[in-house]
Amino acid sequence: GPHAVAMRSVKTARDVRRMNNSVWMGHPSYASPRGAPTPPLCRLAGAYKSMTALSDPPPPLNAMKNAYRLSVIFLAGSVLACGDTPPADEPVEAVPEEEVSTADARVIITGPEEGAVIMGDQVTVELAVAGVAIAPAGAIVPGTGHHHLYLAADLTDGSVPVPSVPGSIIHMGDGSSEYIFEGVAPGEHRLIAVLADGVHMPLQPWVVDTIRFTVN
Repeated sequence: GPHAVAMRSVKTARDVRRMNNSVWMGHPSYASPRGAPTPPLCRLAGAYKSMTALSDPPPPLNAMKNAYRLSVIFLAGSVLACGDTPPADEPVEAVPEEEVSTADARVIITGPEEGAVIMGDQVTVELAVAGVAIAPAGAIVPGTGHHHLYLAADLTDGSVPVPSVPGSIIHMGDGSSEYIFEGVAPGEHRLIAVLADGVHMPLQPWVVDTIRFTVN
């Protein structure tokens, strides 16, 4: 009768609201009309249909944000479950550092000048370089070297370190570019400047400069 129809309508409206609330909260008690549990993705779809079909006001903004986050998490989980992991970054090849060469290096004796006549027994030697950097002795650094001076002495074997002979073969291992010889005997002298690496091995090919001067 009319009373039974009214009761069914009330029950149906109540069930719709209950279904709507259960789906939005993801409650496990909600089941499909035939009693089969509804998958999470179907719950989301059912929630959306319920929102659009019923005349109730739309859910609050926070509820919509929560539903959006839930859908993003669910989709991301589905992708990972299927094994479609994002591609790993390809390794970047290391670019080897360009080797520094001293093939074009030069050393120049800027003082005294070739053929200079020097009064007194002190001779100040000044040096300059090009294509190489001057660095103190102690470590082998590509593209660097330091000065050695040969006064009235022949070049030594290039396969061994430059020897040190006081007053004749001078190591300027402090990285300086000026040296003063004292007590130089009168007469004509030959001076050779040689660049060597951090352990006093002459640079290869040899980097040298030679001048002659006279002491009065």
